[in-house]
Amino acid sequence: MVVLSSSALGRRLSSALAAVAVLGVSAVALAPAALAQKSPPAGQAAGQQVSKELVGPLTEARTAIIAKDWATAKTKLDAAAPLAKTPQDNLSISQLRLNVAAGTNDAPGKIAAMEAGLATNLLSPDDTKRYKAGLLTAYQESGNTAKYLELSRGFLDQYGGTHGQYASLAQDSLKAGDNAGALALIAKAIDGAKAEGKVPEAYYRIKVRAAVAGNDSAKYFEGLGSLISDYPNDNYWKELITKAQEQPSYKANAGDVRLDVYRALVAAGVKLTPAEASSMAVEASRRGLPNEIVMVMTPMAAELGPDQKKQLDDASGKIKADKAALPAQEKDFANKPDALAQLGEAYISYGDYAKAVELIQTALTKGISDPGKADVARLHLGIAQLKAGQKDAAIATFGQVKSDNGTFILAKAWVLIAAKPAA
Repeated sequence: MVVLSSSALGRRLSSALAAVAVLGVSAVALAPAALAQKSPPAGQAAGQQVSKELVGPLTEARTAIIAKDWATAKTKLDAAAPLAKTPQDNLSISQLRLNVAAGTNDAPGKIAAMEAGLATNLLSPDDTKRYKAGLLTAYQESGNTAKYLELSRGFLDQYGGTHGQYASLAQDSLKAGDNAGALALIAKAIDGAKAEGKVPEAYYRIKVRAAVAGNDSAKYFEGLGSLISDYPNDNYWKELITKAQEQPSYKANAGDVRLDVYRALVAAGVKLTPAEASSMAVEASRRGLPNEIVMVMTPMAAELGPDQKKQLDDASGKIKADKAALPAQEKDFANKPDALAQLGEAYISYGDYAKAVELIQTALTKGISDPGKADVARLHLGIAQLKAGQKDAAIATFGQVKSDNGTFILAKAWVLIAAKPAA
């Protein structure tokens, strides 16, 4: 299950669109000083004239707005509207209506006024930008999230924006259930952040959550892989590796794969608890790998309880005979691909990676009939190749693992493990 929460993201990104909001309604509504000017009238550019029938009503409306007599101003503007004859008339009226709406916190009124102003096509490029910014803010205030997101995307696409603004909008889109939109926006945020330096951790977390919500496994693994690469911690490794246990065929094949979940955790640097190490030892014992038990439990010997110490002691006592029997087993299993692959797994536990690669490759060449078991063998082959220093070959092998028994997820984890800096 996803362990990435949204609370921190909301706190971190809630003000990221502030730079856009500054261009909003307060910037497009005229200040009292501007309203008090006699020439040109409010909403009218220099050199442009409103129809003479409107001069009186607009002047009266402007006077009422300065006095914050919103009811009178609205009445005067309602009376003036039928007298409008030109786009300039409409722009002047919409400008004053916007002041009334801003003064009364009337979001629908702001929307109507700004849309009317934009429809005149008389606004300068700078004013058009301010109106569009104010419009998206007003839609947000009105609770029309879908329209706010639509206009915000259009605004950023047209005028550009910071990666923080794209990330904030991606977060809003995710909250609104627009997972595809969130992924598209966070991709732009990530690209923008990369151009400036390191991508914030929060951006990858948005990507992961949007991918999970949208059931986009490719984007999920991309995002989680980026988190692990740039911000490695145990929680992110566990998030990825334990995802193997959620795969459709895992439960039916857990005996083949459960130990590999622990192996990946250990290889990723996740510190197991004594109880987890004991569970790993049980799985290793089931697969006849006493030396793997010793390797895992010896470093934490001082932390082990009595039962766990017995597991370690029992495994230690079996190593000599187990290792001595391996060459004879190689002959016995020469024509048994499944058993030969498991023998290769035993050689991995003793650190003889070259012999493990040889045996598992032979087993796969001879043919392992069950596709899931074949991918278990490929996973082990990749591990052996990686430990033998054959990194490129290992990554290629991991890329061949496709089964939904958990090995596909674990192979992805091992690719990331292969990319870890040397300790």
